[in-house]
Amino acid sequence: MTAIAELTEKGGFMMWPLYATAIACLFFMFERVQALWKFRKREIAFLQDVDAEGLRVAAGRADQFGPARVIAAGRGVDATLAQLTEVLERDLGRFLHAFAAIYKGAPLMGLLGATLGIIKVFRKLSVQGLEQMEYFAGGISEVLVATATGLAIAIPALFFAFYLNGHLARKISQYETLYLGELEKERTR
Repeated sequence: MTAIAELTEKGGFMMWPLYATAIACLFFMFERVQALWKFRKREIAFLQDVDAEGLRVAAGRADQFGPARVIAAGRGVDATLAQLTEVLERDLGRFLHAFAAIYKGAPLMGLLGATLGIIKVFRKLSVQGLEQMEYFAGGISEVLVATATGLAIAIPALFFAFYLNGHLARKISQYETLYLGELEKERTR
């Protein structure tokens, strides 16, 4: 606990909102990893049924899997493709806006902490004069700690959001291809 107290002392009071942001980011990451694992588990079972029995039969039985429910409802090609995208975005894209807020906001909070640290340094220097240079060094430390903390939070959130966006795009493409491929098979029969 002393490391956190020491970091807070070096980084200034902006460290508290940065800590809250880091905790939120970790929560969202944990929740998304868990959701992706559950989705993948259901997806494997569904795709095995598709291979064994065909898409329509497997979709009719997989009521716990969102894309299967949409395919089973079969409301027309355009509506089904739109609903597939919507369901996949809901299931896989949850908290993407939160990650965007984190990777955009954390560096700004760090920058605010840096700016406040510089203001404090100049205020002390104006009162104490240039002969008290330890105030300058302490203020620069505060600037660097707050900025580095903001970036340390933002960078993993950015990469995780990129991963989620890419994964979501691949799944949308995969299920659209699966559905359209099945329609093509039905037309040629």
